[in-house]
Amino acid sequence: MIPYIGVANFAVQYCYPGYETVRLLIQDKPSSNLLTQWTFYWLICASFLQLESTLLALVVEYLPLYLEFKTLCLLWLVHPNYKGALWLWHGKLKEPYASVEHRIRQLQQPSGNDLVWMESHDCQKSCRASRARHELPSDGKSLLWLEAAVCREGASCQASVAAAQLCASTTREFLERLLAAKRWRALLEDGTGARLVAAMGMPMQELMGVLDCVQPPPGAEMPVALAQLLRRTSPQNPENPENPASPFESMHAVVDAGAPALAVQLQSVPPAVAEGLGGVLRLQDLVRAAKQAAVPSAVTSGLQMLIGASADDREDWRDAFKATVTGLRQLRQDMAALAEADTGVLLVVHWPGPGERAAQRLVDRLSPICAVLIGFPDNIVPPWLSGIPTVSLPAMEERSPGLGELRKLAEAMLRA
Repeated sequence: MIPYIGVANFAVQYCYPGYETVRLLIQDKPSSNLLTQWTFYWLICASFLQLESTLLALVVEYLPLYLEFKTLCLLWLVHPNYKGALWLWHGKLKEPYASVEHRIRQLQQPSGNDLVWMESHDCQKSCRASRARHELPSDGKSLLWLEAAVCREGASCQASVAAAQLCASTTREFLERLLAAKRWRALLEDGTGARLVAAMGMPMQELMGVLDCVQPPPGAEMPVALAQLLRRTSPQNPENPENPASPFESMHAVVDAGAPALAVQLQSVPPAVAEGLGGVLRLQDLVRAAKQAAVPSAVTSGLQMLIGASADDREDWRDAFKATVTGLRQLRQDMAALAEADTGVLLVVHWPGPGERAAQRLVDRLSPICAVLIGFPDNIVPPWLSGIPTVSLPAMEERSPGLGELRKLAEAMLRA
């Protein structure tokens, strides 16, 4: 028997994992892989304790080398070079769990009409901790933003809410048009485009990833629709310019918490791709300079082969790049205008929500007048939403809350 095996087992099973878990939890942005690693490890550890107190009670005492083998197994699970717990989850258990996860969610869904609770936390426009219950029907429609006159002090609020539907496919089409994504795909799939990308040393996978990021993230179907929403906002009534009091002067906008994050993602083009695209645009000048300097025709022919023999090929790449840059600039300006405009923002946050620091910056910048928590457990409100009225909605499978749900929600918010 190995001496001090009990001490070694205790250190491997509890001391080192406990230290790593505490160090991970105090980080601002812990790694998702490490969270999975240690969460699944503690589940395995709890299973060991349960088995050793029941079925394996005799094995622990009388089976030779049990502690030695158990210590080696635990060491494999926690060692940073192996990360056995993470491998067990991703390699063996994740896919079987995903195949039955929808059944678990179905068991958790309540029967009958969904109930929504509206709760205010230290808000000037409503009593502290006042509650109102509303039965909200589910009509299956995907509502992405609402607009109505903002209630000002001393003025009566109108409960009527105008709504417009912008589903995920429409948002994707808007993004593709904004960033010229289809034009880029056509250029990359063309033989000349693929040859040029390879010659410039641009990683094709990263470049295609830039195009793929125009897809709205799950649960955030409306982010770039803000660009269209802001264009509907006018400082004065177009039919009566002398009357500045227009119903379009300000409006409520339902903004998903993922909108600013998506804007940052679209602006963060990988350096290798950005440098390669810049080189594509400079190749035309390089060919012209080579001809003027009487460079051998073999060299100029090779350069022309890289960028395409016709001027149309070069112009296509140049136009696509300019369209993408213009779209990113437009998106950035629209997001900045949203924060600066006289707009009441209804913030929609899906469970588990963004990181605390990013969320606090979002709240400080947008100053929402109300927040909708979708899929959050009961009585859990993020600390960065303190002082803001919150409404809890149940998580919907593959769709946003319905039109009827958010209509009643907006009316209750306007009456608050």
